[in-house]
Amino acid sequence: MNPPSRAAIEAELKWGEEHKIESFYPDSGPLRRERYAKHLEFFSAGASRNERLFMAANRVGKTEGVGAYETTLHLTGNYPPWWLGRRFTRPISAWAAGQAANAVEAGIFAVEQMMYSGKLKAFNSLSQWYSELRSYRRDQNGKVVKERDHCMDAMRYLIMSGLNIMQRQTAPPKEPHYVYDFASNLDQRWMQ
Repeated sequence: MNPPSRAAIEAELKWGEEHKIESFYPDSGPLRRERYAKHLEFFSAGASRNERLFMAANRVGKTEGVGAYETTLHLTGNYPPWWLGRRFTRPISAWAAGQAANAVEAGIFAVEQMMYSGKLKAFNSLSQWYSELRSYRRDQNGKVVKERDHCMDAMRYLIMSGLNIMQRQTAPPKEPHYVYDFASNLDQRWMQ
């Protein structure tokens, strides 16, 4: 039997990253659903309660396995067959907040590396972005001054947290648009 190719392994890893939600709470195996009674109780309470609290020890799946999981189900409407919690029948809007992979110093370093290597480019029309870039500075103690830096923060967050999920989509080629079609007007003289 031949070992899988590198491309096949990378494709499987990418599929796993993009379909992670489907791996949560399986019917069988070491991470089977029945082993997460408190998690399931929390989900079920959502059918009749607007507010709930899931207080538990560290590293037991509060953030990803409960909060992010339930929010993803509500945003997508893709509920598993076993779901006993609230089910929305139409699209919802949601806000999620928390710590991201956006440590300021590491983010500034990553942005700087991308800028100097030519991997980060900005359109000339982004006047607010350039204005913030010019005023981005440190105080006398070496701390970044947090004033008028929303574009800089967003760029840093994207580079630190979002580059691995970004995908380039190529636009289909456009049909040429001619202002005047000379070919169909050959019988007319241009300069008479």
